[in-house]
Amino acid sequence: MKVLIELRQIITKHKLKNFSLLIRPTEKKSTSLIQRFYKQLNYKNIETEEELFHLLYDKDLSKYLSFQKIKENIKERMLTIISFLIFSQGKYKDRGNARVSCYRNLTVCKILKKVHAYQTAVIIAKKVLEKALFYELTKPSIEAAKLIYEYYSTNNTNTKLSKKYYSILQTQLKNNYLEAKIHNVRRQDSTLYEANRSKFQEVNTLMEAQIQSLLKMTKQINTIEAITDTAIAILYAYTSSRHLKSRILICKQTLQKLDQKPFPVQRGRLTFVLNIALCYILKKDYWEARSYLNEALNNKNKPDFNWLKIMELYNLLYLRSAQYDKALEVIQEVYAKRDILQRQKAHTREIWYTNRAYVEFLLRAGLIKDNGKPRPGFRLSTFINEVPHFSKDKQGLNLKILILQFLHQLIDERKHDRLIGKTESLRQYAYQYLDELPRPRAFIKMLCTIPEAGFNPQTIQKRAQKWLDELRQHPLELADQPFEIELIPFETLWEIALDTLRN
Repeated sequence: MKVLIELRQIITKHKLKNFSLLIRPTEKKSTSLIQRFYKQLNYKNIETEEELFHLLYDKDLSKYLSFQKIKENIKERMLTIISFLIFSQGKYKDRGNARVSCYRNLTVCKILKKVHAYQTAVIIAKKVLEKALFYELTKPSIEAAKLIYEYYSTNNTNTKLSKKYYSILQTQLKNNYLEAKIHNVRRQDSTLYEANRSKFQEVNTLMEAQIQSLLKMTKQINTIEAITDTAIAILYAYTSSRHLKSRILICKQTLQKLDQKPFPVQRGRLTFVLNIALCYILKKDYWEARSYLNEALNNKNKPDFNWLKIMELYNLLYLRSAQYDKALEVIQEVYAKRDILQRQKAHTREIWYTNRAYVEFLLRAGLIKDNGKPRPGFRLSTFINEVPHFSKDKQGLNLKILILQFLHQLIDERKHDRLIGKTESLRQYAYQYLDELPRPRAFIKMLCTIPEAGFNPQTIQKRAQKWLDELRQHPLELADQPFEIELIPFETLWEIALDTLRN
């Protein structure tokens, strides 16, 4: 059923409103079960096999075997016509579509070779090679150059052309080798970073040794893949707060290289535009951050994963700059497109569940006025169940869950008894997992003083002063920690927590 739903989305996307391609000449259109099946699938937004079966056959279970046969039949027909829908789209205007065009025509070349139409295959391969070289598509270039070279070196005695295409083939093979090597370094850096997100110094030391070798390789190759993979690998190495200026410089230099290409490079640009915006947020230069986020948003035609990443940084910008009303509007805009969010991986969904929990806390604390627009409901118990992956990340994202749970229970006097029993486990957590994260460690110990001081603001301030001083000794803009841990500065959260008790 999942395959049918995917095919339905593609066919709907390309506006196939009739069923003529699905129905064979021998079938009567008016009575065809295929036609009925497709109409129900396409227009009723069916999501499950059970729903579709009941629409076609009501509750007649004796028809279930027939239903399965029709389902497989229409799936095969839809797979047959899908190539017409995807590839019959006219001229190709960007690099992504050019790649698709090249591979489609290379497939045609292989078929032509099978039927010994070598000259026609070479004509098409030359067109593929021209397009692939222009758009810096290394692998299609290799396939096309190899086909043409083999033709001139075996089926033809044109030595000059044979040497020409052999030279092109060798250049593209070298590019492919370098691109693969650079990409492998990028993947290794990504894995290392994800496994050691809270150990910035160790990550920097391990990765810096690779930077020089990467820079040497990029002197030999200037393709888009080499440029972007090298820059991203270096960004993984420059994760410390002291590297913010370097990160911005790397991203701007990369964008400049991409802009020098003779064709627009939109997909590669977004990564670096968002990195620049993030760095400016962390530097508290919110005006510059907003300008880059606006650029990224203006280039998005439809909501998707990248749109969610842009909105995530808008949310961070508004929370860090205390523009809480605008943070609420971001949450409302994202949840208005809940279908986009639900299609994402668990990690992305949990980011937005925690973003919503922060905004909900600010609403309950009276720091955001309800604007009357629809927003998702919130229950703390439901939220905890929605974030199982974050809860397992003991040295990073789980910290947000613990803090949010504490703050939501703090704002509800009926749940203060639950906080009293949590102080020892929170202290143990700080001792065991937060040794290399001084700001989170200090803030957790500050929170522990709240129930220990009987929820009395004056007593709390006296007991927590030691940890507040330690927090201030490690300013947020200099802290080497994942930015996701602290969407709202801990100093600000602390004042909000005390205000909720005073009020």
